[in-house]
Amino acid sequence: ILKLPRRIDLSVSSVSGWIKVGDVDGQTHVSSISGSAEMGNVGGKLQVSSISGSLEIRNVGGEARVTSISGSLKIGNVGGEARVTSISGNVNLGQVNGSLDVTSVSGGVNATLVSLSPEGIHIKSVSGSVEIGFKGDVNADFNADQVSGEVYLDMPNVTRESETKSNNVRARIGAGGTPIEIVSVSGNIRLTRS
Repeated sequence: ILKLPRRIDLSVSSVSGWIKVGDVDGQTHVSSISGSAEMGNVGGKLQVSSISGSLEIRNVGGEARVTSISGSLKIGNVGGEARVTSISGNVNLGQVNGSLDVTSVSGGVNATLVSLSPEGIHIKSVSGSVEIGFKGDVNADFNADQVSGEVYLDMPNVTRESETKSNNVRARIGAGGTPIEIVSVSGNIRLTRS
């Protein structure tokens, strides 16, 4: 057990075994953990790479960048953008207060966006279902390509430009504008107003 002050920037790397970290007020960088990782609240930016196990984080105050997790990923709320790449399990994100970028997930993706930032949502290569909820009004151009399941847009003011059961779905949500792009999903896609 290593005890450190809460008000620090934390960097942890090359740990052979699981890691558990309490609340950290500063930025946190974690890499090369050969085991699972569990963290409390991270006050600043979070950067995580190469964990050969699952990762669970209570909340992140800033942006979250997570790469190469050999297990599932669960983060409570994210205060900025969320970028997630190469996850060998499900991805569950509470409320994201920024853009969402997810690539290469061998499981499902579930997230809620507080508001849709101008960068929008980009999701690619998911071997499971994708469920995205929105807390506020949505004005977006929705594009889904190479979807092997169905696409459900359960929100107000949706104008579809293609059929529900098509592999490629285009729609305008509200006034349009912000991109929501989802490509190569082997499951259903559901967007809801939560």
